[in-house]
Amino acid sequence: PPGNELPPTDFLVHIGLWAVVAGLIGLTVWSWRGLAASVVALVAVSGLLELAQGRYSTTRVVEGDDMVANLIGLGVGATAATGCYLLWSAGAATVRRLRTR
Repeated sequence: PPGNELPPTDFLVHIGLWAVVAGLIGLTVWSWRGLAASVVALVAVSGLLELAQGRYSTTRVVEGDDMVANLIGLGVGATAATGCYLLWSAGAATVRRLRTR
């Protein structure tokens, strides 16, 4: 609501929160298909949470900036999980090559 301005760090908190959520879920499902499905589901969940706070709370409002921050965070988390997948795959391939020598 007007008059209850949030600190500028609110945007960063949204990014950090959703990055951690996406990264942890991405590491939990540990597959490309699971990562993609998880990110799609998380986009829907974060959007629904933003809409719900406007509908069911008298102290919160729906903010487009929050949704943008959520999406950025989801992208960061998914990218981190992708990096872990790729590093693990590269390490496994290297170990395989070394064992066959």
